[in-house]
Amino acid sequence: MSDDVKAPKPVPAIRMLGDQVLVEPIDGARKVGKLEVPDQYTSWMRRARVVAVGEGLLAPSTGVRVPLTVKVGDVVLHRKLSKDAEEMCRVLLGADQYVVLKSGDLVAIVPAEPAEA
Repeated sequence: MSDDVKAPKPVPAIRMLGDQVLVEPIDGARKVGKLEVPDQYTSWMRRARVVAVGEGLLAPSTGVRVPLTVKVGDVVLHRKLSKDAEEMCRVLLGADQYVVLKSGDLVAIVPAEPAEA
C-alpha cells in the first residue's frame, strides 16, 4: 500500500472550527499517484493528509453553513506557509506533528490511485 492511500493514524479527539483543516504533512516523493509536482512548484506546494475538518463557514447572505470540500483521509496539496506562519500553525498531538490550515490554503485534492488487482 502506498504512502498516499494509507488510512490516517488515529488522532486524539480534536474538533476543528469553521473552515480550519488539520493536516499531517507527507514528506518524501514529489509524485502523488499519477500527478507529479515539478521541482519549480515544490518550493511553494506541500502534500498533506487531512486528519480533521471544521464544519464549514456560514454564508453571509443566507446564514446557511457551507461544508468543506475535503474530508478526513484526503491527500491534498497546499500552499507552503512562511516559516513564521508554519511555526504558529504547527500542533503537536502526542508524538505526532500536524499543521492547522484554512481551507483557502488548500490547492487540490489528489485522487487516490486505483488498487492494483
